[in-house]
Formats: sequence, C-alpha cells, structure tokens
Amino acid sequence: MALLIVEHGPYAGTAFPLDAPQVTLGRSPTNHIVLDLPTISREHARVRREGDTYILEDLQSTNGTFLNGEPVTQSHLHEGDHIRLGPATLRFTELARAAVEPPLELVATEKPTDTSAVLARVDVERYPLLATESRLGLAAEDRIAFVSQLSTELLQLLDPDELVGRVADGLLEVFPNAEQVLLAFTEEQKGTLVPRASRRRSGQGEREVTLSQTILRTVTEERAGVLCADVQEDARFRDRPSVVGARIRSFLCVPLVCRDEFLGLIYIDTGRVDAPFQRADLLVATAIASQVALAASNIRLHRAAVARARLELDLSLAERVQRSFLPAHVPDIPGMTFATYYTTAYEVGGDFYDFIPTGDGCWLVVIGDVSGKGISAALLMARLTRDIRYHAVRTEPAHILGELSRSLARETDGRVFATVLCLKIQPHERRLIIASAGHCQPLVISRATAPYFFAEATGFPLGVQPEEPYEQKTLTLGPGDCLLAYTDGLTEAMNDSGVTFGTDRLFRAATQAIGLGAKGPERLLEHILLVLRSFRGDAAPTDDLTMLAFRWEAQR
Repeated sequence: MALLIVEHGPYAGTAFPLDAPQVTLGRSPTNHIVLDLPTISREHARVRREGDTYILEDLQSTNGTFLNGEPVTQSHLHEGDHIRLGPATLRFTELARAAVEPPLELVATEKPTDTSAVLARVDVERYPLLATESRLGLAAEDRIAFVSQLSTELLQLLDPDELVGRVADGLLEVFPNAEQVLLAFTEEQKGTLVPRASRRRSGQGEREVTLSQTILRTVTEERAGVLCADVQEDARFRDRPSVVGARIRSFLCVPLVCRDEFLGLIYIDTGRVDAPFQRADLLVATAIASQVALAASNIRLHRAAVARARLELDLSLAERVQRSFLPAHVPDIPGMTFATYYTTAYEVGGDFYDFIPTGDGCWLVVIGDVSGKGISAALLMARLTRDIRYHAVRTEPAHILGELSRSLARETDGRVFATVLCLKIQPHERRLIIASAGHCQPLVISRATAPYFFAEATGFPLGVQPEEPYEQKTLTLGPGDCLLAYTDGLTEAMNDSGVTFGTDRLFRAATQAIGLGAKGPERLLEHILLVLRSFRGDAAPTDDLTMLAFRWEAQR
C-alpha cells in the first residue's frame, strides 16, 4: 500500500494511506486527507490510482500543487517524490517497510515522579550560554562553538518549520549519545503544548513520548530543566510500550523560555547504558534552549508584525473604499447651505450619509447607522448606500425604508439592523418629507421658535419588523431655519466617568451656538464639536460620529 507521509509543516510525522481509488487532499473536512491550513484550498489536489500507478492531479487550487519543487497539473508519482501543498510537504512512498506513524504525542503519566528518578535540575534563568563553559571542561569546547554557531543561524530564521528542523538535527549533532529528540511548542492562541519536530538517529521507533506530570510541571511551571535517571528501572514506565520498546535509559527535558514567556520544551532521550546523560549535558541543553526560545520568540514577533502590517494595509484600503461611497461634496441647491462631519471610531465603520438627486428637482438626504463596528458594519453600510440610491429616484422616503427593511431582514436572517433617517427636500416649497427607521430625532433650529426635536416620524430600525409599514411626515421650514441630523455617536459619546453627552447637552449646545451668532450650518457643527470635545476630555471615542446640517437662507 502506498503512503503520503508529511515531512514538513504543522502535520509533520503524520502518514496517510492511499487506500482508495481516489484520495482527495484539502482544507474541507469532506476530503480523505484533511490539511486544515489557510493557504490550502478546500479541495486542493487528488491522488488517483490506475492499476499499479498513482497519478497526482491539482484541482484548480488557489496556490497550486508542486511536485518536487515544480508546479504540476497532472503527473505520475514515483518513489520518494515530494508533494507540496501550501506549507505542507508530503513524501510519496510504496516501500513495504514504510510504516504508518501516529502523530507526535506527549503523554503525561498519572503518578508523580519519584525523586530518585531526577538526578539534577537547572533553573534556566540562572544559566545563560557562556556560563556553561567552566562546568564542561576542555572537552566541551566543540560543544560551545557549536552552540554559538547554532545561535547565529537560528536568529536569521523566520520560518518556524526551518527552525524546528535545524534545531532537531543540531541536537543529534551536539549530543552524540542521543537517540531521539523532540521539540514541542505552545500554540500561540490556545497555549496547548504541541509537538512540532522529532528526530531519531535510527529513523525508527514509536511516536509517543512519555513524560511524567511532575517533570512536565517542573519544566512548564517552574521553568527548570530536568535530567532523569534510568527510567527502565522505574515501575511507572514499565507498561509503556514506547519506553520499553525504545529501551530508553535516561532523558533530558528543558523549557524554552524568552522574555518570561514559556514557549515550549526540548526533550532528548537515549537507550545507551554506557552513555547516560550527565549534568554537563543538561547545562548544554539549557544553553541551547535559551537560544531556541529567543529565535522562536523573534519569529512570533516577526509574524505578528507582518500580520499587523497586512491588516493595516487592508484596513487602509477598506477605509478608502468606504469613503468612496460617501458624497464627494454637498449639493448645490440655490438658497440652501449644507455642512457635514464624519469620523469613524476605527479605520472603517457603519455610519453613512448621502445626497441623492431624485430627478424632479428634489433631493433625498439620508443619514444612517449600521449595527456593529469595523469591517462587517462597513460592508453593510456599502450595501445600504447602493440600495438607497437605487430606490431614491422611484419612490418616497417611507416606501424606501420599507423596501430596505424587507431586503435586510431577508438576506441577514434578522441578525443585524440599521437606523436610517430619510428626508426628501423640496427646495421651492421649503418643505421636507421625513421618514425614520428608528434613527435619532433631528433637531430643528427655527428663527420663530426655540429649538426642538422633530419626533413625529418614527418607525422600527431596518430589519427588525420588516412587514411593518413606515410613516412619513411633512415639515415646512421658514427662512433662516436649520435642521441638524446626527448618529448616536454624538448623544451616546461618553467621558472618563462613563456619563453620556445626551440630547440635553446637544440641545444646550445648539441653543448656545445660536446665541453666539452661529447662523450657518458649518458654524453650528463647529460649536457642537467644541462642546463635545470639552465634555469628553481624554476619553477615546467608542462609536462612529456623523452630523449633517442644512439651512434655508433668509432670502430666496
């Protein structure tokens, strides 16, 4: 039976039998061989058997399938061929001696370790690299030179697979009596200890590595390296086939610690009765571990920095795309002046506004706020902006909101909602037709009366009650009257004490602006922002903020 054995990548050491006429490989759980990695397509490749031959086919994968380093669409497989899918490299073999090895596994025994099994322990914080030389004697000079060279090489690596491979090979060089080495690292998100690389001098043996809970606790929690005695004599390990079959006599286990963070461990064992590990070996392993931990930490920091840079680039692009949905300028309507203010709490957001000519001399003015923050809100904002422009020239504000609500509920299963205020401006009559889908009440600043919130047009947010009709009301403004529309990022803005700005402060700020002679909408927004910033102090904004104001001039 032929096998595909993963030699490099997160699934290193796993062997998959080609025991079906067609074996598919990919990220989807429906594949015969599941490689759940982001750069591998859901259905990436296939190995097809024809008689005694096997054929590799690429299934139009995004990042391609490579055979012995070359991109391939379809090709026959031969003994020892290497197949690369994303970061995973698999070796094809038909040799009868190839055995299916289970994944690398660390097994913790239930019983505590007898103290007689621990010959020595070393605190990794107290033994840096150069401090080991005086304890090793002249015979250790080559080891020290090797560790120094290894340190230089490791700090130049940025691929974690290259790191573990180089270290595993190097450990067999620096410990000539070692028969098996294993490197395990913590997963960055979960913190679970996962084996990443294993090497055997003989190339054979079990994949299970047994460590006692005491040793694991000493290494992971106390961050101390441990040297164990002849485990063959220990009753706790006699029932472990991996220990008995491998004839393990002694082993080392040292933690990988950098910047006070536990990153993993190095395990080394030997079955040689004539060459058990000594304290000097433990010191060398500890020195190597400190360099490996530093290199691993640098790789993680580098990958995090690259991911951050990629995210910042994506968000910057998303911000430019989102702003392209906003109007480039305010309408040029004789006898009217407009002003707007727009800012997001993050790079992208869910607030939006628009000015849309309806073709009959009127304009539709829209301001809205989508539930949520960030990318998801920005995508929905773009969708609503598109739909509003589609309906604007065909119908009235109440009907537009009804169409939007039904569409949003249908396509999002009611999981998201949006508040929207629609105002149809009839310039010659100084009249507004207003409909609201749960949006903040606009503030009317009139020359004839005190400022007031227009609360007559109300309705559910879009997507909440899709079959509920919206009502629309008419508002006539006099010469010099002004209307302010805004999102809840204004009234719900908080200061350091957790107090919100509220509608009362907004009302007072608008009244104060009039008293100070702020006749135009631009001066009105400037004064409200000044009052808001004074109120908020050093508190960072937590929501997007949009304001839109317009005014009919005193003379038509």
